[in-house]
Amino acid sequence: MPGGLVWSLAWDTEGTTASLRPRVYTGPAQSWATVSPLALDRHPKTDGDIDAAIMDACERIGLPRPVTLVAHKHSAHRGAPSARASGHAPPWTGWGRPHSVAGRRLTHAVVRFSKPVAGPVILGAGRFVSLGLCRPLPESGEGES
Repeated sequence: MPGGLVWSLAWDTEGTTASLRPRVYTGPAQSWATVSPLALDRHPKTDGDIDAAIMDACERIGLPRPVTLVAHKHSAHRGAPSARASGHAPPWTGWGRPHSVAGRRLTHAVVRFSKPVAGPVILGAGRFVSLGLCRPLPESGEGES
């Protein structure tokens, strides 16, 4: 650098590898939120149909019916891709949708059960192609790990 200054850089991976640990996705927890958008099993006609489809998806994989559910285009977890990309987003921010779910509506969801459930929790029609992966939400007073 000018004036003979040296700028040393070091790669810090301490805080970046937490999402690679299996225990992060296995719970048990009462509240779960998608980190990859979930593909609905059926085409909704109303917003209430979206909630019903997600509740049915929980039961389909052997979980209890959620006591509360919030569906949204954005995940409750930081860094997760949106279920519907903005028209103004640069092309490199997009991701390819698997052909098997090309016609399905995508959404994110937060589901809360009456008691803790063990994971992994993977919901929806795209659960076999990496969609619908959920991660526990921290209970109130805890930080996201």
